[in-house]
Amino acid sequence: MKNLIALTAVSFAALTGVASADVAPATIASVERYTNEDISGLTDTQILSLAQVVTSEDSRSEIESRIDSLIRQYQ
Repeated sequence: MKNLIALTAVSFAALTGVASADVAPATIASVERYTNEDISGLTDTQILSLAQVVTSEDSRSEIESRIDSLIRQYQ
């Protein structure tokens, strides 16, 4: 299930064209609010896929869980 979520987030970011954009500091800050993990080593595309999870309508705990899961997969 977590792999499906990760693939969906990455696919959505790529298909919407945001994968080629630079990541704004506000986007990074919004992702960092949901994790204690260091995201400085992630690519722009990976950070943008995490930002897609942040904007979901899920509960805070679900968002935190998905973000942490994705970060572990990206590292």
